[in-house]
Amino acid sequence: MKFVFAFVFTIIFGSLVSAQLFSIEDLSKLNSMDEDNFQKEMTKYKFIGFDKIESSKVKVINYSDENASLAKEIAKNNNATSKITYSFESKVFFDNYFKLISELKFQPVLQEQTADGMVKHYKKGNQILKLIDTQDPITDVKIYRIEVSQE
Repeated sequence: MKFVFAFVFTIIFGSLVSAQLFSIEDLSKLNSMDEDNFQKEMTKYKFIGFDKIESSKVKVINYSDENASLAKEIAKNNNATSKITYSFESKVFFDNYFKLISELKFQPVLQEQTADGMVKHYKKGNQILKLIDTQDPITDVKIYRIEVSQE
């Protein structure tokens, strides 16, 4: 009986844990990397999808799997900064990030309701974090995002 419980527990929670690959520190590190180093670093993770979108102002590199996506936006203007957006569907993970932000001494700056959902802004030094609680307009599924950037 204990074996069956442990097996079921491992299957259910193992799939959820695999969605959370990145700590806030990991996201900050990825954000500070240039494009080549970022792509080299991403080879360590088991993302199955890859997409690159480019305009005259930015380049967006997106990695995804069935549980999450990670997009790096690289500004082509040297005065602008890059940002990382980590998106997933787990409210539990979102709540864990929320707790981590206060433990890491990020200060709340702004909370706003946008057309995309609720956005909470935090700051520590020159690092800016946004926690975004939104809903996919096509599938109607809740999506949570953490956005990391520098001032």
